[in-house]
Amino acid sequence: MNQRTLAIASLLAATFLAVPLASAKTVKARAKGNHTTRPLTTPKGDLNLFLGPMGAPKFGTFLEDGVTTVKIPGGIENVWLLNASLAYGITRTLEAGVGLPPIQLSPDGDAGDLPVFFTWMSTNDDMDFGARATLTVPLGSEEDGSFWAVNPGLHSLLRFEGGRMDLGVFFPLTFASVGDESQTIAGINVPLRGTFQVSKMAFVGFDTGLRKADFDADDDLFIPLGFHAGYTVKAGHFMFDLTGAFMWQGFFWAGAPEEADDKVLEDFYSISFGVNVHFDISSMTKKD
Repeated sequence: MNQRTLAIASLLAATFLAVPLASAKTVKARAKGNHTTRPLTTPKGDLNLFLGPMGAPKFGTFLEDGVTTVKIPGGIENVWLLNASLAYGITRTLEAGVGLPPIQLSPDGDAGDLPVFFTWMSTNDDMDFGARATLTVPLGSEEDGSFWAVNPGLHSLLRFEGGRMDLGVFFPLTFASVGDESQTIAGINVPLRGTFQVSKMAFVGFDTGLRKADFDADDDLFIPLGFHAGYTVKAGHFMFDLTGAFMWQGFFWAGAPEEADDKVLEDFYSISFGVNVHFDISSMTKKD
C-alpha cells in the first residue's frame, strides 16, 4: 500500500470514528420528505432506482446520470447515453448498489463497464457524512479502453431551511494496461452541489467544483458548471423525482497552457433528464 492510498484510508477511518451513528427513525422520516430533506444514503430495507440526474451514487464520478446527450466540439455528432443505478439500504448506515453499464444509444450502439458501489453514512442533526467507494469492473477489452478502476472518497451533506448543500472529495484511480505496459492514473474530483426547494415539490440548483482526472497531466484541471431542476411526485409508497440537468463538464479550463486561445469551453456540454424512483419497502410490507 503506497502513501497516497494509506492517507485516503486513514482519512475515511478517522471521519467515521469521530461521527455518531444515525437514528433509523430519523433517516426514514427524512426519506419521506421533499428532495432537499433526503438522507445521503438509502434507508434500511428500501430501494432507490436512479434513472435521472442527481442520483447520489454518481456524485463524485465523471459520469452523467440518466439519458444524456453530449455535445462535442468539432462538429462530431451528438452522443446519446443511458445510465441507471440501483441502491439498496443494507443497514441504517450502509448502502450498496450497482450501475447499469452506460449504454451508447447513438450514433453507434455500445456499452461501457460495470460500476459497483458501497456507501457508509453517519449523521449528526442536519449533517450527513458518507464514505463511498465505487469499483468499475471492465467488460470490454483493454484495446478499447476498458480497465479496472476504483473511486474512493467522502460525501458530506448539509441540510438547511429550504435547501441542501452537497460537497465531496473523491480520488479516482484507473489501472490501465495495454500489452506489457501498465500504469495507474490518479486524479481528484471535488464536486459541489447546491439545491433549493422553490415549492413543496419543485427544486432547482447548481453544480460546480474541481476536476483533475490525471495528476501527471499538466493541462488537466477544469471547473465544471451546471444547473438542475426537478419535481417530486408522491404516489402511495413511491416517490418519483422528475429531474433534468445541463452541465458544462469543463466550463473553465483552469489548467490551460498560456498559448490556449480560450479558457472557457462552452461548446462541450451535456443535457440529462430522467426519473429517480424511491421505494418505501418497509411501508409496503406492513400489515394493516
